[in-house]
Amino acid sequence: MGLNAVMGYVQSLLDGLPVPGSTGPLTCFIVPPDPDTNVNGTPRASVWSSDGTEDRLSGPRVVPGEPSTAGWKNEWHSLSIFLWYPMADEEPDEDSAFPGVVDAVMAALRSAPDPAVITDPLTGIQTELVDLGESLAWRMVPPMALASQRWEFFACELTARCLEFIRS
Repeated sequence: MGLNAVMGYVQSLLDGLPVPGSTGPLTCFIVPPDPDTNVNGTPRASVWSSDGTEDRLSGPRVVPGEPSTAGWKNEWHSLSIFLWYPMADEEPDEDSAFPGVVDAVMAALRSAPDPAVITDPLTGIQTELVDLGESLAWRMVPPMALASQRWEFFACELTARCLEFIRS
């Protein structure tokens, strides 16, 4: 139900994020563009919901005089945030620039508002997102030489779990 809302919310947190030592702020997408369109060598990201689960909160449906958990569902999202940064070989901070991008994205997720009310852009349904940035994992790949051999391509997949509460 909330895939559009969750991915869009995370994109809005990361798009334009200042990145120390880079040639510009982070540009974040949902669907990534062709890598060849990044001629200026700026840090980029894309957000995709890689997997998730949904279940109903356990509890009695109706207990007279008490609040009920019935009608609420949990949706766990595991988001893949793909980071990439083509960088010229003569970049003076080449050893630390890309890890700095990863650190900046993780810091932005760690400090995201919790809880956050998000709205699905297609349906207008509002849900509540919690625990974004509480569980993060990353996998950086070794730098790869690009065709000209004067540029290197840095990449990382960062995984962030979050919980969405849905009234249903």
